[in-house]
Amino acid sequence: MRGLLILSVLCHGLFSADPPFCKLNASEKADEAEYLINKLHHHGYKFKLFSYTEELNLPGLPACQTFMVLTLKETKCHIVNPKPFNECEERKDNETPVIAKCNVTLCDGGEKPGIAQLICDTEPASSEQLIRSCPDCPTLLPLHDPEGLESVKAAIEKFNKESNQTSYFKLLEVGRLSTQHNMKFGMSHFAEFAIVETECSDNVKNEEKPSCKQKCPNEAHHGFCKSTQLGNGDLTVNCEIYEVQNTTHHPHPPFHHGKHYVLFIKVLLIMEVHLIMEVLLIMEVHHIMGVLLIMESVENMAMTTRNHTLSPLEHHSKGCLMVNLPLQDLRNT
Repeated sequence: MRGLLILSVLCHGLFSADPPFCKLNASEKADEAEYLINKLHHHGYKFKLFSYTEELNLPGLPACQTFMVLTLKETKCHIVNPKPFNECEERKDNETPVIAKCNVTLCDGGEKPGIAQLICDTEPASSEQLIRSCPDCPTLLPLHDPEGLESVKAAIEKFNKESNQTSYFKLLEVGRLSTQHNMKFGMSHFAEFAIVETECSDNVKNEEKPSCKQKCPNEAHHGFCKSTQLGNGDLTVNCEIYEVQNTTHHPHPPFHHGKHYVLFIKVLLIMEVHLIMEVLLIMEVHHIMGVLLIMESVENMAMTTRNHTLSPLEHHSKGCLMVNLPLQDLRNT
């Protein structure tokens, strides 16, 4: 009985809900929004925060909800790249970086920060400005440009033919297409694209390639490729193949593992120490069946608590009403 009493008191202290209060300052909110934006979009490249503005106490917004306008710059890391976005290199101005403008309503009053509303729009840097500063630099093409896509198709076939991979890789998505005219080679095409491992072997017949299905996400290798096809037909392609990833890993702002996280760990440890003591006491009076029931209950509760503690990617705040809005692809179209 004493064991159940200790369990009840500890559980009450662990799960009782405190009144909502706003925990993050403006810089932390911007970092959180940057993290969530990179976590939520599943196409194109990762983005890094460039600037932000914050508007508090807008009419109609609940307490601890903040409206922010973020400007983010495209990096060179495609979303299949497991590298954390804050370690990715930003595109230089002569590479026509894509700029994302995001309107974010961030709520901060629950156990974890969350996004109530998110609308993003993207556009490449001014091509006119690029031409003035670098007239010989490649010019961006639409992602559906026929000649650009033909160069991608040829590059994938070249990679599959020359690589030492045992599976056939197919196109996942095109990231960027660009072109440049050269007096010697004519019109050249440059491409960046992501590939994914399929269930077919590397020696699959040509007529069977279109029907090759990609492996499940937790089994498939992904890759990121850059290709150059000169006007004379010469083609080069270089691909990075990444280890199988269950998810694309993102860095997590340090303030997520604050006092609530420490409280979970401390309480879990206290619970286990006290409950072990109680189990020993019960064993001394030979209540074997009671011990088995308590140990099963402790195991289930400890597992539940650990799962909750070790799931930092669940970002919906309990103080934030969920709003399901589509997130536009953060890439040039």
